[in-house]
Amino acid sequence: MNILGVPVYLNTLSVACLLPTLLCFTSGIYILTLNRKTFNTWMFFLMTVFVGLFDFGYAIASSTFDPLGAYHRWLTVFTVLPMLGFLFLFFMTYSESMNIRFHLQIFSFIIVTALLVSIFFAVRSLSAPRIFRLSGQFWDFEMNPESLLVGFFILLFGLGTLYFSLVKFKQMKNRHSARTFLTLVVIMNIYLLPSATLNPLARKGVITFDFFLWIQAVGTTVGFLLVYIIFLSHTQERTTVAGNMIGTTLLVVVTCIPILAYPLIEDRKASFREIWSAKLEAGYQPAADSSIVFLNPAGASPSASDAPLRRYFRDNPDYYQKALSSVPADGVILRADAKGAVYTFPVSLTEPPRTNQTQPTSWTVGIELVELRKYIHPTAAKLVLAQLVVILVIVSLFPLFFRGILLNPMRRLLDGVIAVSRGRYHHRIENARSDELGVISRHFDKMAETIESATTRLEDTVRDRTAQLTQEKKKSDTLLLNILPKQIADELKEKGRATPVRINSATVLFTDFVGFTKISETLTPEQVVDELDKCFSYFDQVTEKYRLEKLKTIGDSFMCAGGLPTVNRTHAIDCCLAALEIQSFMQQMKEIKHQQGFAYWELRLGIHSGPLVAGVVGHKKFAYDVWGDTVNTASRLESSGVPGKINISVSTYQLVKDLFACEHRGQVSAKNKGEIDMYFLNSIQPNFSLGGEGRVPNETFRQHYKNIMRMRET
Repeated sequence: MNILGVPVYLNTLSVACLLPTLLCFTSGIYILTLNRKTFNTWMFFLMTVFVGLFDFGYAIASSTFDPLGAYHRWLTVFTVLPMLGFLFLFFMTYSESMNIRFHLQIFSFIIVTALLVSIFFAVRSLSAPRIFRLSGQFWDFEMNPESLLVGFFILLFGLGTLYFSLVKFKQMKNRHSARTFLTLVVIMNIYLLPSATLNPLARKGVITFDFFLWIQAVGTTVGFLLVYIIFLSHTQERTTVAGNMIGTTLLVVVTCIPILAYPLIEDRKASFREIWSAKLEAGYQPAADSSIVFLNPAGASPSASDAPLRRYFRDNPDYYQKALSSVPADGVILRADAKGAVYTFPVSLTEPPRTNQTQPTSWTVGIELVELRKYIHPTAAKLVLAQLVVILVIVSLFPLFFRGILLNPMRRLLDGVIAVSRGRYHHRIENARSDELGVISRHFDKMAETIESATTRLEDTVRDRTAQLTQEKKKSDTLLLNILPKQIADELKEKGRATPVRINSATVLFTDFVGFTKISETLTPEQVVDELDKCFSYFDQVTEKYRLEKLKTIGDSFMCAGGLPTVNRTHAIDCCLAALEIQSFMQQMKEIKHQQGFAYWELRLGIHSGPLVAGVVGHKKFAYDVWGDTVNTASRLESSGVPGKINISVSTYQLVKDLFACEHRGQVSAKNKGEIDMYFLNSIQPNFSLGGEGRVPNETFRQHYKNIMRMRET
């Protein structure tokens, strides 16, 4: 058949080269579908592409029955060196960290070397004669020295790859990866190095090109199959079972068909010889068919009467003699000015076609090679077509074939693994099949059920423990808040310390029981503590009610303050309201005790307003405290007071005089403070109290209080 005017006939080598080409390109497409390819995977992909191009070059050569087929050498020479170079980089970056810059430099060197060698070969080929190699049945350039040079580079690249690969093998720390790597190196060199060594031997005539090209095509396919399987088995790329299964199946099928093609096509050649032998035996005359180039007794010399023979060999009798001396012919070369090529084979004839000669039974017949190529072309084409059909069937129908028995069960298993890994332990695969996947699925369901049960128990335990911890934390926080203000406690928990703060205006309230020691002598310790607890517990309720901060109790003394740790403008009012309520409580306690005939405690209260410093000191047994002259003055006001009365300073008076009824005491001497102007706090102003009784604030008081709260803090 003709393609663009060029005669194309497929043969054994066409099939042997086209099928690996399909294999490489199919594998390359699959590799491109992988996500996030590493540098090592890219090198494997490029090696795959160049192997495919190399085989495609020889497929063109063996199929093209035209002198233009000689230019296949441009493609094969250019691809073979990068193929080996990318193989080298694939080995060097296998399963180990790498220096990208260094390997990119090697990559550049490989490409430049391949280009230089290819350009040199292409320039030299332009002036080289084109010849038809009868042994390989393809057109070629008569460039044996240059071909030997290319073979030397191939051998050099291959040996360099082998050497550096063995060096890397010794340096690899992971023994499993090292063994796999060594397997790859051995496989690749088994089929690459023989190709490099057999090529020069074929060009020297030591072996036939048939043998060389067949070993190269089949060896490349088998070696690539093994490397590809190992690559899929150990790659870190994200692949799929369906993809790996389809890819491996394609590789196996593509590997088997070239091996089967050789005996099939050789059988067709034998059939061709039998047909022509039968024709000649039946009295077929060579002159009647121009397809027969010559028919001479075996070993005979050319004669002047061999017009068809001289038409092909002209003035080159040496070629004719070489054709006759080899049965079948081996290494016959026709010049580019010849009109065709001759396929020779021996025949035994009982009836010689020439009556003027003796009667030999052994003859050598020469048939135009194109006749043989036409005869075996349909078989070769069917093999290639069958391979394409097989590839399409595998790619399109294999997922359907294996969907129910493999792909879907594996997908459900994968979904189950992902679901359980994300905490959905109730997920079940429920595969009832009895194959391996069914067994794995059932065991997985049992495992998920066990995990779910254990997780439930663990969650219940964690929930209970969390509730306990929450309760304990709440208790500890409550205890801490009983000791420290919330703001200070949060700061301590966050920073581990509390920064002292200066407060420009706050109010401190002191209380002290009069005659405590004398009355306590008449009570048991338990009774003393019980009485104090009743009083101080009520004081705590009052301080909390009026947003005061209890600071501490010292014996029978109680200390609290307003305006801290959160600053406000109502601190003096709050302390006065608290003092009046405490005073009322103690008055009621006095009356009850008096009626029962028990001794009772009188209470002095002292209040002073002014600046102070508040904070926490020490690292153990934290206590929130205040310091400054305001604290000392408040203590002196309490000690300078009158039992049952609330003694306030002039600074406090100035802050509360509009709301509270106060009685001026004048200058009173205080210990270590000298004369201090003091006031008795008697009650709330009548117009600000319910019923004018001076005890409970009315709505007017509360509105006035809110107005003060809204005022900007100083």
